[in-house]
Parts: sequence; structure tokens; C-alpha cells
Amino acid sequence: MASPTYLNMQTSLNRNCSYINRDRSAWIKGVLTFFIILGHNMTFTIPLNDWGVMSFFYTFHVHCFFLLPFLYGSSPLTRKRLWTQLVRLYWPFFILSTSIMLGVGLYTHFHNFSWTQLLSMYSGSSASLRSLCSYQALWFLPVMLATLILRDLFYHHCGRLQKVMLLVLSFFVLLHPFLSFHGWIGSAQNFLFLPFSALRYLLLGVICRYVFGWLQN
Repeated sequence: MASPTYLNMQTSLNRNCSYINRDRSAWIKGVLTFFIILGHNMTFTIPLNDWGVMSFFYTFHVHCFFLLPFLYGSSPLTRKRLWTQLVRLYWPFFILSTSIMLGVGLYTHFHNFSWTQLLSMYSGSSASLRSLCSYQALWFLPVMLATLILRDLFYHHCGRLQKVMLLVLSFFVLLHPFLSFHGWIGSAQNFLFLPFSALRYLLLGVICRYVFGWLQN
């Protein structure tokens, strides 16, 4: 018969177990949003640039948004849930990025436009968003969508070996900036921004959820 400690650990690490309630989640999102606003406020950050204020905010204020979903309980990825996530995250991204791109393009006579840039923009590339829209913050939406899909696949549709392989791949993806991997793949890096980012957040999210489950015990 399993010991109470083992059973508690199994319960706390259960994929359907939520470690955070709605009120606390809303409070955390509010604080993170406040730091994002401060981090993008040039009046606030420029005078304090020598103190590394902006760099400090960027170490956590966006990344924590991607870790929060891993603290909730997850569900199998059904067609209905996938469609709901697409409508909630990708559809606003598509409409906003297209509208901004057209507005900037008309103003600049589509000076930076290319079909390759457009396709990579729709894949969530921050570099292409910055080039075509002069505004890259929208990368958040497709990357969040891809991260949520990977999370549900990892916890509900992957076997043990598949999980290990996915985490190992995510680990090397996490290291690729230090290995100058972008220099090896050339222009393809724009199209790899979305899967690379989602894999990194998958690894960090899985670790974060495991740590929370361990601390709970």
C-alpha cells in the first residue's frame, strides 16, 4: 500500500490539480501588467537606464505570464478547446497585425514589405512584426497559443519517452542563443521564433509546476 507521503505527492503533481485560484491569479496578472507598463514607459526607464531598471523588469514581467498557465489544471486538447484557443488568441493577433501592417505599409509605401516577411509575421516572428508593423508586442499572442497547445499535449497526449525527448529538445532550444544557433540557420530564424519560444516556455513551465508541487508537500 502506498504511503501517505507518496499519495500526497501524486495528488499535488497531478496534471488536473490547480496550485493557484482565480483571485490570486488576477492579482498576479495585475502586478505583472503594472511592471510591463513601467518597463515600456520611456519617461520612467530612460533616467534609470544606468541602474538596469528596464533590464530587471524584462527578466520576469513577460515570462511569468507564460508560466502562470502551468499552475492551473490542464485538460486534454480536443478540437473544441483548440478552436476556442485559436479564436481567443490567434484571431485577435491576425486582425491586429494585419491592420497595423496595412496602416504602416500605406504610410511607408510598403518599403519593407515582402511575402516572406508577411508569412513569418503571421507565424509570430517578433523581427517581422517590428519590420512590417513597427511594433512587436503582438508576438505574445501566437507564442502563448503555441505554449498552451504544447502544455496540453505534454500532460495528456505524450508517453513517458515522448515527454523526455520533448524536454531534452526544449533544453537545447533554451541554450540556442548562447550557441549562436541563429547564425547557423540564417533567414529561417524568423519562422523558428514561434516553436523555439514555445518550447522554451514549455520547459520552464514544466519545471515551475514541478517545483510548486514539491513545495506544497
